Amino acid sequence: MQLKKFQETFKETMFQPASNLQASSSDFDGMFKDSDIALHERLKVYHNNVVGSISAALCATFPLLNNLVGEDFLKPMARAFIFDNPPNIGCLQMYGAGFGYFIKGYDPAQSLPYLPDIATLEFALNHAYYATDDAPMAADTLAGIEPETLSDIVINLRESATLISSKYPLIDIRDFCLNSEIATPDMKTEQPCFILVIRQELEVNIISLAEDEFTILTLLNDGISLGIAVEITLSEFPDFDFTAFLQRQIKLETFSNNWR
Repeated sequence: MQLKKFQETFKETMFQPASNLQASSSDFDGMFKDSDIALHERLKVYHNNVVGSISAALCATFPLLNNLVGEDFLKPMARAFIFDNPPNIGCLQMYGAGFGYFIKGYDPAQSLPYLPDIATLEFALNHAYYATDDAPMAADTLAGIEPETLSDIVINLRESATLISSKYPLIDIRDFCLNSEIATPDMKTEQPCFILVIRQELEVNIISLAEDEFTILTLLNDGISLGIAVEITLSEFPDFDFTAFLQRQIKLETFSNNWR
């Protein structure tokens, strides 16, 4: 077996449930010396180390989930995610994108419908912490643009920014997870929530947004020009105050200096 093929096969073997190892061990027949310990049992040692270390790293990224469901629930869910979504990057600090989406289809979590959004929030916090440094848009940038071209510019959000909408009070749930003395929030009744997660200087913050703010920021984040984004937002929210919105977001340093 060529080295590349061996490496690919070994990787595939590691990222599957341990119950499959005995069948998979036949792929390595003739490549290892005989031993008193069966090959699939020896593979389990590597399997436990690989999956265990990745699982520990993944769980460390989602402490709120651990507080909500406990280690006995989170660990099997993390391992199931790893088998479906093995890491494709070397840095495990950034591993876990899509965990929220995975939880939506994870059968044991179906009675906890808020869990995927909490996972999405946690990964956004992690992403914001490790995001590349970039410069915020200066307060006078837009004032220096010719009025006739202002509506055509495309404004980018900062590298650390993530927009999240949810049916559940994510901020209240997070606060409860961090402080058990706080009253348990209502996790069953739908309470629309719109938030921006962003790193401001060295601190990652969660900022509550009005629905019209969330709408225009989402449009801008999708690469829609400023003029069209304003038009769409005003069509949905006739009372939208663009000037107040712009002043607030400039102050929050939401926008990147990398605009076009």
